[in-house]
Amino acid sequence: FQSVGCETCPIDQYSTLPGSTSCTSCPRFTQTNNSIGATDILHCTVCVDNACYGRGSCSIKPISFEVTCTCNLGFLSIDNCFIPWVWIAIGVGSLIILLMLLRCLQKCRHR
Repeated sequence: FQSVGCETCPIDQYSTLPGSTSCTSCPRFTQTNNSIGATDILHCTVCVDNACYGRGSCSIKPISFEVTCTCNLGFLSIDNCFIPWVWIAIGVGSLIILLMLLRCLQKCRHR
């Protein structure tokens, strides 16, 4: 929007108040469609390029504007496809082994 005493909101920001001099950023991982002057959060309908870290496809929920990722094989959507599930499995497996070794050492000390 543009009127006397106000500024047009830049790309990826919006303002719902006519005559306002401040704009609000689009929610995390969303952006406007490369247009200026957005007047509502409803204009924040495009996923940013790196929303799913290049490891999946992105979509935006209509009411909450939350970004969801459909990850490529081997990545988890709980973290927007950032960490491969293999690393999580290795981490959990290593923790289990470490706990087993510590338990074994405790038993050896008590003998």
